[in-house]
Amino acid sequence: MVPPDTRVSVSFTWKEKLGLLAAALSVLIVQLDWLAVNLALPRIAHEFSQSVTDLQWVLTGFMLAFGGLLPVAGWLADAYGRRRMTIYGVLVFIVSSLICATSRNVEWLVTGRVLQGAAGAFIVPGSIAMISGAFEGRLKSTGLAFVLGAAGTGAAFGPLVGGVLSEFNWRYVFLVNLPIGLLALPLIQLCVRPSYDPAMAARRPLLVSAGAVVAGFAGITVAVDRGPTWGWAAPATLVCTIGGVALLLLFVFLEVRGARPLHEREFYLDPAVQLLTVVGALSLIAYSILSTFSVIYLEEAQRLRPLAAGILLLALSVPDAAASYAAGKVAESRYAYVCLCAASAATALGIMLVVWADTVPLYVAAFAVCGLGIGLTGALTNVLIQHRAAPQRAGAAVSLSLAAKMLASAVAVALAATSLETLNGRVHGAGANRTALEAVLRVTALLIASGFLLLLPRALRAFRTLRGGPEHP
Repeated sequence: MVPPDTRVSVSFTWKEKLGLLAAALSVLIVQLDWLAVNLALPRIAHEFSQSVTDLQWVLTGFMLAFGGLLPVAGWLADAYGRRRMTIYGVLVFIVSSLICATSRNVEWLVTGRVLQGAAGAFIVPGSIAMISGAFEGRLKSTGLAFVLGAAGTGAAFGPLVGGVLSEFNWRYVFLVNLPIGLLALPLIQLCVRPSYDPAMAARRPLLVSAGAVVAGFAGITVAVDRGPTWGWAAPATLVCTIGGVALLLLFVFLEVRGARPLHEREFYLDPAVQLLTVVGALSLIAYSILSTFSVIYLEEAQRLRPLAAGILLLALSVPDAAASYAAGKVAESRYAYVCLCAASAATALGIMLVVWADTVPLYVAAFAVCGLGIGLTGALTNVLIQHRAAPQRAGAAVSLSLAAKMLASAVAVALAATSLETLNGRVHGAGANRTALEAVLRVTALLIASGFLLLLPRALRAFRTLRGGPEHP
C-alpha cells in the first residue's frame, strides 16, 4: 500500500488488492471465531457438565479482553506499526485457538478465549487502520467496506461453520482459525507497507488509563454475573459495582483532564463521534444478544441440532454481511444519516418480530430484518467514524469506538444471562424459557429504539439539506 499523498490512480493495484485481502482475512478469523462459538455452547456445556448460561464467560471473557485492550492496542498500532501489531495479533490468535481446542476444563477454555480477545484487540484496529491510513476518499470507503464486509462474512458463515463443526466435535470450531491465520500472515508481511508514528511512540501512554477501563468493565460484568449468587446487596457485589463505576469515571477523567491522555481529546469530544459510537454499541448489543440467546433457545427448547440452528441463523447473518458491504457506498452519499436512522428502526422492529415469531418462516423473516438493520448500522457507524479521524490516528479511532461497543456488549450479554436465570427462577433450563427470552428481547428492542430517537434530529437535518447540497457526516 502507498501513502495517500502519492496516489495518482483511481483503482487498486494488484499488491494493494492482496493487502486488502490480508486485512480482510485477519478480521475474518476474529469475527468467525466469535460467532461460531455460539453454536458450540450447548455441546461444550454437555461435555463439561455445566449449565449453558453459566458458560457466558466463554463469550464475555473474549469481549472484555477485546474491548478492554482496544484503546492501548490502537495506540500501539499507530505508534509502532499497524502491520507489525496485526502480525503479532494473528500469531497470538493462532496459539490461543490451539489452547481452546485442547482445553480439558472450562477454566482453560475461558483462558484461551481471553487470549483470543486480547489478540483480536490488536488485529481489528490494525487491519482497519492499514486501509484507512493508506487511502483517501472513494478508495478509503471501498477498502473499508471490503474489510468490514469480510467481518460481515465471518458473521454470515460463523453460525453455519459452528453448527457444522459442532456436529462432529466442538473443538474443531477453534481449529478452523489456523489455516486462515497462516494464510494472512505472509500476505500482511509482503503486501502491506509498514507505517508508524515516531512522535506518538515517544509519548508513552498512561497505563493507568488502560488498566482503569479494563478493570472497570470487568468489575461491573462480574457484579452482574455473580449478583444473583452473592446477593445484590452483598459486600462483594457492591465492591465490584462501585469499584467498576469508579474506575470507569477515573478513565474518563484521565482522558479528558489528564496531562497524558491515550488519544486526542478532540476525538473524544466530537458530538458526531459520540453519537455514532453509542448507536454502534447498541447495534452490537442487539447482535450479541440475538446471536447468542436465540441459538441457545433453538437448541435447548426447540431441540434443533447445531447444524439446523446454524442454517436458520443464516437468515440473520447473511443480510448482516450484505448490508456491511453496502456501508461504504452509503457513507459517501448525502443520505448517510437518514439510512442510519432507518436501519436502527428496522433493527428494533426486527427484534420485536423475533418475539412474535412462532413458525420457522416467521423466524427467517424476523432474522432477515434484524440482519439488514444491524449490518448497515454497525458498518456505517464504523466508516463514518473513520472519516472523522486523521489518517495518522486511524488505529486510535477504530480502537476507541470498538472498545466502547465491545465492552458494552460484554456487560449486556452478562446482564441478559443473569436476567434469564432470574426470570426462570433457577439456572437449569433458563436458556429454554421462552417467556424470559422474550422479556430480554423486548428490552433490547427498546434500547435500539432509543438509538433511533438519538439519530432522528440529525437525520431530519440531513434530509432538509438534500436539495441545498451534500452535508458532510
